Amino acid sequence: MRQKVKEKEQARELRSNGCSIYEISEQLNVSKSSVSVWVRDIDLTDGQRADLRSRRISGPKPFRERATYKEVRMIARDKGREKARQNIMDKSYIAGCALYWAEGGKGRNAIRFCNTDPNMMKIFISFLRDYFDVKDERITFRIRCYFDHEYSFSNAVSFWSEVLNLPASQLQKSQCMKPNSRSRLKHEHGICYLNVNDIDIKQQIFGSIEELFGASISD
Repeated sequence: MRQKVKEKEQARELRSNGCSIYEISEQLNVSKSSVSVWVRDIDLTDGQRADLRSRRISGPKPFRERATYKEVRMIARDKGREKARQNIMDKSYIAGCALYWAEGGKGRNAIRFCNTDPNMMKIFISFLRDYFDVKDERITFRIRCYFDHEYSFSNAVSFWSEVLNLPASQLQKSQCMKPNSRSRLKHEHGICYLNVNDIDIKQQIFGSIEELFGASISD
């Protein structure tokens, strides 16, 4: 009985120092269920949680095996919050985050941004290049456009390729439709869709949005 009391005290001390249930279980040679009961009322700080997630991802194999995709995303969000704090006075960084919050895709894994406004597309692609070092070969785009004898698909490709400063070889499968009067006037050059497959950067942007605007983005 004394031994269990001693182990419980040690477990609580280790937990207060930011150790995981698994780490405590291994160190004290007791079951994880016992450790969980002993320390369930101890709240970790945000810093301890971030450090714990990092150890699970980059530490020895037993910890990596227990890492979940959610933990990977949360580590990236923590990086995004820190990046937001570092750029709190940078209007261009704030603008990029705000644009994505308003117009970007909210899926977990890929950065997807679309608009008909070339200026918005320029601002956002510069945001990716300048703050996340996204190389052009990782960026793809596609177009949904309306065409007639005055305006062809090739015109739209040339237009958006110049706006984004990307070669036409980065173009993915696109969609062209015959216009009606309203759509032709509203979307003169069509709609441009930007895509970068990068879960880390996507979640950093989410973390920055949460830090800058007090938003809560579901995971």
